[in-house]
Amino acid sequence: MPLYDVRIIETGEEKEMLCSYSSIKEKIDAGEVEILHKRSPMLVTEVGGTLRTTSDGWKDILKTVKKHSGRVNTIKV
Repeated sequence: MPLYDVRIIETGEEKEMLCSYSSIKEKIDAGEVEILHKRSPMLVTEVGGTLRTTSDGWKDILKTVKKHSGRVNTIKV
């Protein structure tokens, strides 16, 4: 479940809430809280392929799949 930074409208208190999107949406629609945009989204990125970070066992499996997949395949080992 996501963590939201919110301000409780009645008291002005700021806090973090761990809840589902539907729960926070209900609270916003009811006028109980407003979302504070303090956090920037965390993005997961990778440059290049992930094959260099896998184990040798996985590479062996890919070699076997490539060997038995026929002449026209796009499996890179």
